[in-house]
This record gives sequence, structure tokens and C-alpha cells, in this order.
Amino acid sequence: MKKILILLVALLLVGCNLVESTAPTDIASSFLDSLKSMDFEKAKTVSDEALTEKIRELETVTTRDASAEAMIKKLLHLFDYQILSEEISGESATVVIKIQGLSETALTKLGSDVMQAGLSVVDPSNKEEVSQAVLAALETLDVTTLERQERELTLSLIKDGRDWRLTEDTLSRLTDALLP
Repeated sequence: MKKILILLVALLLVGCNLVESTAPTDIASSFLDSLKSMDFEKAKTVSDEALTEKIRELETVTTRDASAEAMIKKLLHLFDYQILSEEISGESATVVIKIQGLSETALTKLGSDVMQAGLSVVDPSNKEEVSQAVLAALETLDVTTLERQERELTLSLIKDGRDWRLTEDTLSRLTDALLP
């Protein structure tokens, strides 16, 4: 009986080590869904250290200024994505996604509307008044009517133990795709 118990424990330990980690496509989806919902804590759980630091910076911007938070929230809620492919090569992987964000024309219009709102205040040196005006403009903006554009984007991942992590350049690639 003791030998059978030892054998079962040994098999369990070996079995646990053979369990595969989460696929890179699942990590990419988790990250993108977390950003869309502004769940920065969850996004950090699938990020390498450098990307985690960039997410902290994004968090700081969103908590520092209500108009910045509203703008980021609108932009993040706007994008849709579709996983196209995954390629694993040893300790690194890439996930190709198709992302739908705003067109350059739509971004120009959005920027113009926000700038006009900021300039329409009585005292442009009053940051709170400017912020409130920009916030009001963003709340009335129907972003669903803005022209959208699809782009392909490749996300890079590295293996960290048994887990895949998105790399530092993820946010800049995503920003470039969303804000051309």
C-alpha cells in the first residue's frame, strides 16, 4: 500500500510538470480584453516587467486627469480585434491580430473636437475648467459614427518559466495601430 501511494504521488508530480502553459493566443486575448475594460491589474499579470511598468504609467495618466481617463476609455472601448495566427519558436512566440480602430480622418476630427472644447473655456489657464470642457465634449461625442479602419498587428511574447508574457513593445505597437 505504501509503495502504491508513493507511486501515485510521483505520478502526480510528473503530471503537474507536464501540464502545458496557457497558449500565447489566450494571453494576447486576456491582455486585450483587460485593456478594453481598463482592468490594468489583470493586464499586468500577462506582461513582462518592462510592459508592466508602461501599464503603470498608463494607469497614472488615467487617474491624474479625468479628461485623459475619458479619452483613453473611449479609445480603448472602441477597438475590436480578431486573432489571426500564432507562432511559437522555443522561448518566444508571436500572435498576429487584426485590429479595428479609428481612421486617421476620425482621429483628426476627434482631436479637433477635443481641442475646440478646451479652447472654448473662459480661462484657458484654468486646468480644471479645460478638463471639464473636454470631458463634456467627449461625453457627447458619438464615437460609433466615426470612420474605422482595420490593421494587422504582431504581438511578441516570451516564455517566463511555464508562462507566456507579452513584451515591452506591446503598448507602443497597439498605440501605433489604434492611433496611426
